[in-house]
Amino acid sequence: MLGKRKTKEGAEAEANNSESGLTVLKINLPQIILVVLVVLVCGYVSYLQYAGLVKKAQQVQHVADAEKMAALLGGRLVALGDQVAMQARADTGLTVAINAGDSEVLRRFESGLMSYFPEAVRIRVVRPADTDPDSSVSPPIGYACLDLARQAEAGSERPPLELHLQGSEDAHLDLVRPMMRNGEVMASLMVSFSAGKIESWLSELALDAGYVELQQGWEGPILGSIGGKGLKRDAATHRAVIPGSSWQLSYWADGSIGMAEAKKLGFLATFGVAAAVIVAIMFFYTLFLAGVIRRELLRMAEFMLESSRGKRFHSYPVKMVDMEKALQMMEPVLSRAKTKDNVKQKAEQGDEGVSDMMFMDFGEITVEESEGDAPAKGGADKS
Repeated sequence: MLGKRKTKEGAEAEANNSESGLTVLKINLPQIILVVLVVLVCGYVSYLQYAGLVKKAQQVQHVADAEKMAALLGGRLVALGDQVAMQARADTGLTVAINAGDSEVLRRFESGLMSYFPEAVRIRVVRPADTDPDSSVSPPIGYACLDLARQAEAGSERPPLELHLQGSEDAHLDLVRPMMRNGEVMASLMVSFSAGKIESWLSELALDAGYVELQQGWEGPILGSIGGKGLKRDAATHRAVIPGSSWQLSYWADGSIGMAEAKKLGFLATFGVAAAVIVAIMFFYTLFLAGVIRRELLRMAEFMLESSRGKRFHSYPVKMVDMEKALQMMEPVLSRAKTKDNVKQKAEQGDEGVSDMMFMDFGEITVEESEGDAPAKGGADKS
């Protein structure tokens, strides 16, 4: 009952029920969560697509970088081989010395080529008859060196540049070209360089980041390296063959922070900020909507109360179309509702004692008591 006093426990229970009941915010909470999830999921999917494109572009760039470095090294080796081939020309006197095994003439020829190859550690004319290693020179000529000479004699115009005696103080690079006379191979010209030449060539590469290794063959020894060795993890990013040699270049790209990863935070933060803005807008809009509903319900209660008391011409502006429709639905009931003091009088007056209610304007409800509310003739019931 309305007039019953509430106990302390009852008031607390009612307050708890009110707090745990439905509110406009709770009703809109699933929509807010759904919108935020959609924004975040769309953001993440967009990032994955963006990252995929960026990583693909990075892979293409890494391959291009490795091939470019291999081409630079290969171009240097090819140019050096061409320079040796230009000097490997057997004139008549040299041909006679080769056939006769005149070592004095051959040594003079070798000494004369030092001006063309100032960085060479050894220049040697290897005849087809030279089949035994020679340790009298430095670096010594071993079987690996003789094998390159045999390749040149067999008709190979460009035997690959090779590293011999790796790890020893006599480690060196051998570059061999055939010495021709009237289309016939007379001997082989072998120009040797220090193994440190490899590091010199590597240092000239434009390597901004990453790690590069030179390897002799696909499974051979490592000739040299440049860059951060800590990047050498798993398989190489790309492996490229170096023209003019039996070497291959292995390249590990700098994978610490790629372009996609570096922009990931900012990319996702944009969608995070968008989600936060949406949450804030929907939260404050929910508070505004709750306030509007409370005011509309308050006007509705006032309207019902004033109508039941027969108040004359009171205006109750409402802003919600749904609220106005609800009041219109209640009009037939409210138009016949009066206070207890008028019940008997209205019964005697019949239909003439019923108040007329009408809506004057859209968005505003007006209550007006009609002229027929005057007491009816005939007197009251004397009971």
